Amino acid sequence: MLRRDTMVEKVVPILASGGTRLPAHLGVLHALNKLQIKFDNIVGVSSGSIITNLFAFGLSVEDIKEIVSITDYTQFTGFSFFKLIPNTTIRYRLPNRIKNCSD
Repeated sequence: MLRRDTMVEKVVPILASGGTRLPAHLGVLHALNKLQIKFDNIVGVSSGSIITNLFAFGLSVEDIKEIVSITDYTQFTGFSFFKLIPNTTIRYRLPNRIKNCSD
């Protein structure tokens, strides 16, 4: 059993998915930096992983903001999971079994 007096508190920012959260992700990193809160690990899921990777590679929050502002996000539309599946029978049969699946 863990005892509270022996636990070490650590900060591990976790940036969730959803491109609309991107400004919030940058705000969190900016605030942690401004408050001089140090952390050894950072976790990102989906779009949050893009920010965490850029940050882990050593880019500053300002550098990431610049990249975010010049990125053409229309190039990310039209993605389909099924395009990742090789040209096999399953690629053509699976979408028919799942409703509301786009090609």
